[in-house]
Amino acid sequence: MLQPFLYNHHLNVIREQIDVLLYNVSHLVDADVKAAVQHTIADKLLALFPTLSKEQHAFIDEIRYLDVSEIEHFLERAQKIVIPFPELANNEIEKLFRKSKKVKLPYSYPRTITYLGWNDIQSKRKYLIYPYKGDLVGVEGSYTILNQRTTCYLCGRYGEVAHVSSRVHDHEDYHTVGHYMCVDSVLCNEYLKDTAPLEAFFEKVHNEALNA
Repeated sequence: MLQPFLYNHHLNVIREQIDVLLYNVSHLVDADVKAAVQHTIADKLLALFPTLSKEQHAFIDEIRYLDVSEIEHFLERAQKIVIPFPELANNEIEKLFRKSKKVKLPYSYPRTITYLGWNDIQSKRKYLIYPYKGDLVGVEGSYTILNQRTTCYLCGRYGEVAHVSSRVHDHEDYHTVGHYMCVDSVLCNEYLKDTAPLEAFFEKVHNEALNA
Protein backbone atom coordinates (compact mmCIF):
# COMPACT_ATOMS: atom_id res chain seq x y z
CA MET A 1 0.00 0.00 0.00
CA LEU A 2 1.22 3.47 -0.89
CA GLN A 3 2.34 5.33 2.24
CA PRO A 4 0.94 8.84 2.91
CA PHE A 5 2.92 11.53 1.14
CA LEU A 6 0.31 14.17 0.29
CA TYR A 7 -0.46 17.14 2.49
CA ASN A 8 -3.81 18.84 2.88
CA HIS A 9 -2.93 21.65 0.46
CA HIS A 10 -1.88 19.06 -2.15
CA LEU A 11 -5.28 17.39 -1.80
CA ASN A 12 -7.01 20.75 -2.26
CA VAL A 13 -5.08 21.36 -5.48
CA ILE A 14 -5.93 17.86 -6.73
CA ARG A 15 -9.62 18.49 -6.04
CA GLU A 16 -9.44 21.81 -7.86
CA GLN A 17 -7.80 20.24 -10.89
CA ILE A 18 -10.29 17.35 -10.88
CA ASP A 19 -13.07 19.96 -11.09
CA VAL A 20 -11.28 21.52 -14.06
CA LEU A 21 -11.00 18.11 -15.67
CA LEU A 22 -14.68 17.27 -15.15
CA TYR A 23 -15.76 20.64 -16.53
CA ASN A 24 -13.68 20.18 -19.66
CA VAL A 25 -14.79 16.59 -20.19
CA SER A 26 -18.42 17.66 -20.05
CA HIS A 27 -17.97 20.71 -22.33
CA LEU A 28 -15.37 19.60 -24.87
CA VAL A 29 -16.22 17.41 -27.83
CA ASP A 30 -12.83 16.81 -29.41
CA ALA A 31 -11.13 13.76 -27.85
CA ASP A 32 -7.64 15.09 -28.57
CA VAL A 33 -8.37 18.33 -26.77
CA LYS A 34 -9.72 16.42 -23.77
CA ALA A 35 -6.56 14.33 -23.68
CA ALA A 36 -4.44 17.47 -23.86
CA VAL A 37 -6.29 18.90 -20.85
CA GLN A 38 -5.62 15.71 -18.86
CA HIS A 39 -1.93 15.77 -19.74
CA THR A 40 -1.69 19.45 -18.73
CA ILE A 41 -3.38 18.74 -15.38
CA ALA A 42 -1.10 15.76 -14.72
CA ASP A 43 1.99 17.85 -15.45
CA LYS A 44 0.72 20.61 -13.19
CA LEU A 45 0.16 18.21 -10.29
CA LEU A 46 3.51 16.51 -10.73
CA ALA A 47 5.17 19.93 -10.58
CA LEU A 48 3.91 20.31 -7.00
CA PHE A 49 6.47 17.78 -5.82
CA PRO A 50 10.23 18.38 -6.10
CA THR A 51 10.95 14.69 -5.54
CA LEU A 52 8.77 11.60 -5.85
CA SER A 53 9.39 7.91 -5.58
CA LYS A 54 8.51 5.73 -8.56
CA GLU A 55 5.28 4.65 -6.87
CA GLN A 56 4.30 8.18 -5.89
CA HIS A 57 4.95 9.47 -9.40
CA ALA A 58 2.85 6.66 -10.85
CA PHE A 59 -0.07 7.52 -8.58
CA ILE A 60 -0.15 11.21 -9.55
CA ASP A 61 0.43 10.35 -13.20
CA GLU A 62 -2.72 8.20 -13.23
CA ILE A 63 -4.79 11.32 -13.71
CA ARG A 64 -3.35 11.51 -17.21
CA TYR A 65 -5.34 8.44 -18.22
CA LEU A 66 -8.37 8.42 -15.90
CA ASP A 67 -11.81 7.73 -17.25
CA VAL A 68 -14.57 9.86 -15.77
CA SER A 69 -15.98 6.81 -13.99
CA GLU A 70 -12.64 6.34 -12.19
CA ILE A 71 -12.23 9.86 -10.84
CA GLU A 72 -14.23 9.41 -7.63
CA HIS A 73 -12.20 6.34 -6.71
CA PHE A 74 -8.97 8.23 -7.43
CA LEU A 75 -10.02 10.98 -5.01
CA GLU A 76 -10.90 8.42 -2.34
CA ARG A 77 -7.44 6.90 -2.68
CA ALA A 78 -5.84 10.35 -2.55
CA GLN A 79 -7.62 11.13 0.72
CA LYS A 80 -6.18 7.98 2.27
CA ILE A 81 -2.59 9.02 1.57
CA VAL A 82 -2.75 12.48 3.14
CA ILE A 83 -0.33 12.93 6.03
CA PRO A 84 -2.56 13.71 9.04
CA PHE A 85 -2.07 16.70 11.27
CA PRO A 86 -0.73 15.61 14.69
CA GLU A 87 -3.32 14.82 17.35
CA LEU A 88 -2.77 17.22 20.24
CA ALA A 89 -4.02 17.09 23.81
CA ASN A 90 -4.82 20.27 25.75
CA ASN A 91 -1.68 19.99 27.88
CA GLU A 92 0.43 19.95 24.71
CA ILE A 93 -1.40 23.00 23.40
CA GLU A 94 -0.74 24.84 26.66
CA LYS A 95 3.00 24.24 26.18
CA LEU A 96 2.83 25.94 22.78
CA PHE A 97 1.24 29.04 24.33
CA ARG A 98 3.16 29.40 27.59
CA LYS A 99 2.50 33.13 27.86
CA SER A 100 -1.26 32.59 27.77
CA LYS A 101 -3.25 30.99 30.57
CA LYS A 102 -5.61 28.06 30.22
CA VAL A 103 -5.54 27.82 26.44
CA LYS A 104 -7.93 25.05 25.45
CA LEU A 105 -8.97 23.68 22.10
CA PRO A 106 -12.75 24.18 21.95
CA TYR A 107 -13.54 21.42 19.46
CA SER A 108 -12.41 18.12 18.00
CA TYR A 109 -10.58 19.07 14.84
CA PRO A 110 -10.26 17.19 11.54
CA ARG A 111 -6.83 15.66 10.92
CA THR A 112 -6.80 16.61 7.23
CA ILE A 113 -5.67 20.19 7.77
CA THR A 114 -2.61 22.28 7.02
CA TYR A 115 -2.73 24.28 10.22
CA LEU A 116 -4.82 24.16 13.38
CA GLY A 117 -6.63 27.37 14.23
CA TRP A 118 -9.45 28.46 16.50
CA ASN A 119 -10.97 31.53 18.12
CA ASP A 120 -11.38 32.19 21.82
CA ILE A 121 -14.55 34.28 21.84
CA GLN A 122 -14.17 35.36 25.46
CA SER A 123 -10.64 36.74 25.14
CA LYS A 124 -10.96 37.71 21.45
CA ARG A 125 -7.78 35.77 20.70
CA LYS A 126 -7.07 33.66 17.65
CA TYR A 127 -4.65 30.73 18.02
CA LEU A 128 -2.78 29.01 15.22
CA ILE A 129 -0.53 25.95 15.28
CA TYR A 130 1.60 24.91 12.33
CA PRO A 131 4.56 22.54 11.77
CA TYR A 132 6.95 25.38 10.98
CA LYS A 133 10.37 24.10 9.87
CA GLY A 134 9.55 20.65 11.17
CA ASP A 135 8.45 21.68 14.68
CA LEU A 136 4.95 22.47 15.86
CA VAL A 137 4.79 26.17 16.64
CA GLY A 138 1.95 28.20 18.12
CA VAL A 139 1.25 31.88 17.49
CA GLU A 140 -1.64 33.99 18.63
CA GLY A 141 -3.16 37.38 18.13
CA SER A 142 -6.18 39.48 18.94
CA TYR A 143 -8.93 39.42 16.34
CA THR A 144 -11.75 41.65 15.19
CA ILE A 145 -14.37 40.30 12.82
CA LEU A 146 -14.96 42.65 9.91
CA ASN A 147 -18.41 43.80 8.87
CA GLN A 148 -17.49 43.26 5.23
CA ARG A 149 -16.20 40.32 3.22
CA THR A 150 -12.69 40.36 1.84
CA THR A 151 -9.82 38.04 0.91
CA CYS A 152 -8.09 35.79 3.45
CA TYR A 153 -4.32 36.22 3.53
CA LEU A 154 -3.72 32.52 4.17
CA CYS A 155 -6.00 30.76 1.69
CA GLY A 156 -6.99 33.49 -0.75
CA ARG A 157 -10.70 32.82 -0.30
CA TYR A 158 -13.11 35.75 -0.48
CA GLY A 159 -15.45 35.56 2.49
CA GLU A 160 -15.97 36.33 6.18
CA VAL A 161 -12.66 37.37 7.69
CA ALA A 162 -11.21 38.82 10.86
CA HIS A 163 -8.32 41.21 11.27
CA VAL A 164 -5.73 39.33 13.33
CA SER A 165 -3.02 41.37 15.08
CA SER A 166 0.01 39.71 16.65
CA ARG A 167 2.44 41.57 18.90
CA VAL A 168 6.09 40.97 18.04
CA HIS A 169 9.48 42.34 19.00
CA ASP A 170 11.60 43.93 16.30
CA HIS A 171 15.08 44.97 17.45
CA GLU A 172 14.35 47.30 20.39
CA ASP A 173 10.69 48.04 19.73
CA TYR A 174 7.40 46.19 19.88
CA HIS A 175 4.93 46.44 17.06
CA THR A 176 1.94 44.55 15.70
CA VAL A 177 1.68 42.49 12.54
CA GLY A 178 -1.83 42.37 11.11
CA HIS A 179 -3.48 40.16 8.51
CA TYR A 180 -6.97 39.33 7.30
CA MET A 181 -7.77 35.68 7.99
CA CYS A 182 -10.84 33.50 7.66
CA VAL A 183 -12.96 33.56 10.80
CA ASP A 184 -13.49 29.81 10.36
CA SER A 185 -10.06 28.15 10.26
CA VAL A 186 -11.47 24.73 9.36
CA LEU A 187 -13.07 26.25 6.26
CA CYS A 188 -9.83 28.11 5.54
CA ASN A 189 -7.99 24.78 5.46
CA GLU A 190 -10.40 23.48 2.83
CA TYR A 191 -9.36 26.28 0.45
CA LEU A 192 -5.65 26.50 1.26
CA LYS A 193 -3.61 25.38 -1.76
CA ASP A 194 -0.26 27.06 -1.10
CA THR A 195 1.62 27.13 2.21
CA ALA A 196 3.81 30.11 1.23
CA PRO A 197 1.60 32.74 2.96
CA LEU A 198 1.37 30.56 6.08
CA GLU A 199 5.14 30.06 6.10
CA ALA A 200 5.68 33.81 5.67
CA PHE A 201 3.29 34.57 8.53
CA PHE A 202 5.05 32.20 10.93
CA GLU A 203 8.46 33.40 9.72
CA LYS A 204 7.51 36.96 10.67
CA VAL A 205 5.46 36.48 13.82
CA HIS A 206 7.18 33.47 15.41
CA ASN A 207 10.77 34.51 14.75
CA GLU A 208 10.27 38.03 16.02
CA ALA A 209 8.29 36.79 19.02
CA LEU A 210 11.32 34.69 19.98
CA ASN A 211 13.31 37.88 20.36
CA ALA A 212 10.83 39.43 22.76
